[in-house]
Amino acid sequence: MATLREELTSCSIRRTLDQVRDDMPLKNINYEIVEMSDQHRKFYDAIVEGVKEEADKIKLNTSNLLALTTRLRQATACPSVITSQPVLSSKVERAVEIAEDLLEQGEKVVILTMFKETVYQLAKMLEQYRPLVGTGDFTEQQIKERIESFQNDPNSKVFIGSHAKMGTGFTLNAASYMICLDTP
Repeated sequence: MATLREELTSCSIRRTLDQVRDDMPLKNINYEIVEMSDQHRKFYDAIVEGVKEEADKIKLNTSNLLALTTRLRQATACPSVITSQPVLSSKVERAVEIAEDLLEQGEKVVILTMFKETVYQLAKMLEQYRPLVGTGDFTEQQIKERIESFQNDPNSKVFIGSHAKMGTGFTLNAASYMICLDTP
């Protein structure tokens, strides 16, 4: 152990956050409140009121608070999770606008969201940029290859993932911008 420690000490630097904090770039967090479109607001209000015919993919049980809260989150992030009606999320539309602005400036962007349906909707809307996707639908090897591509390929500019799969333990620092549609 002493030999190993000596070898590692001779070629490594260990610093605490306090020692490097001043050299780190600033992190800017911008919260944006997105107003729902009229169609999206109507759909969301119907979910709040528990109108079952508006959410024809689920059995809404208003006595189950956790289920209702989850449905409300789905209604804001990706209405297609709970209805077959063509209701586009205002959050998704705004995320696409922001991402396109950043991509046109040559930036790389990571987008995270709670629901994989939202990931696939975003990927479809940003398909011209050939987004890389990370959800639980992919193997660890596929995710690793996509991360490698995002980190090293200048043509891979968009990574879209679910919080559950990509939220922790992965390095996507090739991007200077992250868009979080919602939080876990």
